[in-house]
Amino acid sequence: METCSSLIENVLSDLTVLKKNISIYPPAHPSVRMCIAQLFTRLKTLFADMEVIKIFAAQSCFIINGKKIEKPTRHMIDFATFLNQRGIASVSFCAGVTEQDLLRFYRCMLELR
Repeated sequence: METCSSLIENVLSDLTVLKKNISIYPPAHPSVRMCIAQLFTRLKTLFADMEVIKIFAAQSCFIINGKKIEKPTRHMIDFATFLNQRGIASVSFCAGVTEQDLLRFYRCMLELR
């Protein structure tokens, strides 16, 4: 069983991989479907304990649900860069988010270049 912090780290890793897959493949591609399914499973697990995942990402600061991450992973930094390049400092994912919501989120984000 994953801890909450490792689950969050894996969600951020999945978000980064999903971003890359969506930019390369169509939504129905097996790589996209597999990644979104894994991400969605982890999100559902997190939402059993919390209703919202709030991510604040700046170049030198990464905060998740009010807790500063002392040593962000490469995937966290990639995700922060992705958001910051679009002028976004924070994003929240709420319980009830669907796989389609996540796909639409990335499609919109990829158009904001």
